[in-house]
Amino acid sequence: MKCEVIMIIKNDYKRSPFAMTNPLVDAQLHNYERWAESSALLMQSQENFCLSVYRNKTTLFDSMLCISKQRNSPILCCVPISIEIEFLIDSTHLAVTLKQYENITLIFVMENSKQFEDILGQIVLNINHQPIVKDTLRKLNLSFLYSVQIPDKYLELLTNGSYVKLKPNFSFATPIIDSEPHRKSWEKRIYSLNSGYVTEPTTFRVTFMTWNVASVKPNPTVMEDLIKAFHNGTEKSDIIFIALQEIDMGVVSVVSGTSKVKDMWSTVIHAAVNYKRGEYQVAAESTLGGIYAAVIFRNGATPTPIAGGVKTIRLGAGGLAANKGTIIFPVTVGVARFIFMGCHLTPHQEAWEARNQQLHLLMKLVDGNYDYLAIIGDLNYRIEKSYEDCITLINQNNIKELRGNDQLSLSREKDPILNRLKEPFQTFLPTYKFDMDSDVYDTSEKHRVPSYTDRVLLRRGRKRAAMGTLETPVFNIIEQPELNFPAMPKCADFNCGKCRFSDHRAVICAYKFLIPQVNDEKLEKLADSIYDKECEISEFLVPKIAFMPKMLAVKEGEKIDLKIRNISQSWVKWKYNGTGTTASPQQGLILPNYVSKIEITLDKAENAKVEIIVEGGKSVNVPITATTA
Repeated sequence: MKCEVIMIIKNDYKRSPFAMTNPLVDAQLHNYERWAESSALLMQSQENFCLSVYRNKTTLFDSMLCISKQRNSPILCCVPISIEIEFLIDSTHLAVTLKQYENITLIFVMENSKQFEDILGQIVLNINHQPIVKDTLRKLNLSFLYSVQIPDKYLELLTNGSYVKLKPNFSFATPIIDSEPHRKSWEKRIYSLNSGYVTEPTTFRVTFMTWNVASVKPNPTVMEDLIKAFHNGTEKSDIIFIALQEIDMGVVSVVSGTSKVKDMWSTVIHAAVNYKRGEYQVAAESTLGGIYAAVIFRNGATPTPIAGGVKTIRLGAGGLAANKGTIIFPVTVGVARFIFMGCHLTPHQEAWEARNQQLHLLMKLVDGNYDYLAIIGDLNYRIEKSYEDCITLINQNNIKELRGNDQLSLSREKDPILNRLKEPFQTFLPTYKFDMDSDVYDTSEKHRVPSYTDRVLLRRGRKRAAMGTLETPVFNIIEQPELNFPAMPKCADFNCGKCRFSDHRAVICAYKFLIPQVNDEKLEKLADSIYDKECEISEFLVPKIAFMPKMLAVKEGEKIDLKIRNISQSWVKWKYNGTGTTASPQQGLILPNYVSKIEITLDKAENAKVEIIVEGGKSVNVPITATTA
């Protein structure tokens, strides 16, 4: 059962085939399934049609009214069900007025009362809601509606008093009791609605570290900075993602994408893990040219993280060289989906826009397939100041001015896509470029402008689930859950390293994420509640009546009124059966909670009998006695 909830939160739904030939209709209904259908005759022409209601498979919220000639023939008209459509009914007719389509009206004769009830049961769920589905089929719909719209003479029928406006309580019919596929869809929706009940937020700590090591082979001085990544504020990290750049910038490494130096850095990373005495393990590691990246998991972290398949993307020399690129690690933690990217982007002050385009490309590669996307590495963004001006600002510790002239910060102000990549505000000075083994910024002839080249960027995916928002289960499929996952995490630490062996400083950023964790006890309670609700619905949909008065007392030859109330949530189709009595009317249809009146005449007192036969339910005998007064 827990796996089912997790799959629902992951939103993994398979597409089902449709009997359609119009690609526009197929596109409109690609994530919909049929929930009700009814055969119908168009009043003025007596042509046969099939009316169907399709519901969104994921939400079950939005619905479409579709018209075709037969059940599996191509759909001729498909419109969103909303307040923009007016429905009028009597016991055997359905009038549909489409306000958004020039108020064209269609009147259908509904020959099968059960099918009529079923389709109204789906229509009423959306009749009072504003349209939320974009109507992409207007041309197709108008073509059909013009060909079948009712002549004006028939419109007078709608004002003769027999038609009433459809209300939400006119039908509660649902296919979830008798149809296994629909019941499963409903149960999935209920589990999805109740993610805020069965899941609770749990804190998961992820620490990111990026470091351009300037092709220097590792030495013991690097260990102190590496060990810092195992801490998340004052607590232990659950996941550590380390990305190193320029481990080897030799020709073989750049062209082939492989490097012998990788083993040296891998040994150092494993040594840092071993320093923690079995608390951690390297879950995945990879190299691409000068980039090395590793994902480290804390043993016993809950939920248990799982590493997926690693991918690499070359960004150098038209996508062929590995001097620049990214290594991509997908990681799942319970239902939370992380994507970690260890990157090295195009260098040099003037390649500002090229770096922007590379970030766009990386985001597009994984668009929408994550809850959290982390892009870390030497992104090579520079400060738009002269070397001398930067040194002056550094001596003044004017971080605000330095950051205000950072290329990436300036790009995010203008580019809404890049602005989705968030990072804490730096409280430290630029991490590039230092003289080797020194805290002095570049004193060579090139005088590289000090810059924040080393970055940890985080983007949140769209909110798709709720956690910890409900105290009791909910069952109204029209209700929209309060989504609060994923949300941006809290930063526990953001700083740079102290090790001087490279011309860059390491950057470490620690986050505390709130991710959903299933509460097994609540999950079991929800499963029980779903079963109870199905039993309750099944019971409510059995046709039942009550009558007044409880006993008929009448003289022979005289009449008395019998009131029959529908006390179920189903339509009651009834028929009179009696001896020594007559009734008017002798049959009828009663909507839920409505009352019908029957006029009973006692013809002969001896063996007099009044029986109301309820189709699909229990028949009722009404006691009747003759009076002399």
